[in-house]
Amino acid sequence: MLDLLRALFLGGLVSFSVASYATHEVDHRYRIFGTVLNTDGTPVADAKAKLTGLGGRPLGETITNKAGEYEFRLHVHNQDLGTRFWVTANGMTREGTITFDPDDKTTERSHRINLPESD
Repeated sequence: MLDLLRALFLGGLVSFSVASYATHEVDHRYRIFGTVLNTDGTPVADAKAKLTGLGGRPLGETITNKAGEYEFRLHVHNQDLGTRFWVTANGMTREGTITFDPDDKTTERSHRINLPESD
């Protein structure tokens, strides 16, 4: 968990360019993504999405696209498994946990968090 927080604190989150992100092995990448919707089901464009860690520590911010989609990219290690995080956008917050199979070195590690929660 300390490695994750150190990486996030040092700018490992959101500031990764696509090229930089691609240079990390798949078992060190973690993508948190989702869609932000209004109560009527329409996407929320240009909404600020925030990612926070334990104790409310800010880890990153991004803006949703026209389809209401957002994405955060992290550099993680196996010891980060189980680390909790929160995504906030459009007045809603959802909790997530970094989850993956530490023995799987080929499948992209990711977590979908939709706001509000949906299937």
